[in-house]
Amino acid sequence: EFVSNQKVRQTLLDNVVKPVLQRYGNDGAVVAWEVINEPEWVMSTLGSRKDGICVPDMQDFVRQVALLVHQNTAQVVTVGGADRRWSSVWKNVGLDFFQFHHYPYMEWYVPYDRPADDLGLNKPVLIGEFPTKGTNRSLSSYLDLALKNGYAGAFLWSYRATDKYTGWNSVR
Repeated sequence: EFVSNQKVRQTLLDNVVKPVLQRYGNDGAVVAWEVINEPEWVMSTLGSRKDGICVPDMQDFVRQVALLVHQNTAQVVTVGGADRRWSSVWKNVGLDFFQFHHYPYMEWYVPYDRPADDLGLNKPVLIGEFPTKGTNRSLSSYLDLALKNGYAGAFLWSYRATDKYTGWNSVR
């Protein structure tokens, strides 16, 4: 509802998002705001749901939140993209940088070792998640390939998660 129903969305923006941005918008501990994490999984025609939120509605929601971030903070804004294939969906919604997540099961259709420029995006691109377990690549391999391929950075997954892709103790 908060994405597709304009009245519910505006209530969320006015009563939750804007006050949080105003409170923490100049806090040095906040580097960036992520509007939403992996929204593609609930978007029709992109994720695994055919009855999901339509792409224009989600883009409009992200656009509105990004505008609020820019109006109320000194920080940058992004979306935690579920997959590199869908990065262009976020091209014209007011983001300051792009990010996507990458896991071993994605290798067959979009290899990790691929230049950022191949995406045709107009802002820096960051790899927002890559595994620290359940992969044949080492931490240094992931980071070296991100640097070689022109990414703005790469964040490993995860410090506290307990899933099959988390191996923090082996890489800390």
